[in-house]
Amino acid sequence: MSDKVLIIDDDAVIRKILARMLQITGIAKEPINLVDGLEAYNYLISEEKSIKYTLFLDINMPNMNGWQLLERLKSENLLDNKLIYIITSSVDHKDYQKAEANPHITSVITKPVTLAKLKALVTK
Repeated sequence: MSDKVLIIDDDAVIRKILARMLQITGIAKEPINLVDGLEAYNYLISEEKSIKYTLFLDINMPNMNGWQLLERLKSENLLDNKLIYIITSSVDHKDYQKAEANPHITSVITKPVTLAKLKALVTK
């Protein structure tokens, strides 16, 4: 799928479970866990720009939320080579509309993330 897979979520339990499911489905051997958008931003700007990334990005996080991270990456032209999946428990319809309107977001995955939902990504 990508050279590197990032899980960006402030919930440690979600990161651990999602990492294991990504391994089981073969999407990622060793996903990189990041706790918020700011940590993800700092990681991405320090990395080689030609690497392909898949981001599993939560929306609601402290310091820098998922929307803020996407805006910052967009403003700095850092969205190339990134496949972005929003993972959310949000029930706000506006979040889904915002995601659908964003050409950089591949899909929205509603929590809880399941093996079936991840396997569907592999078959696309």
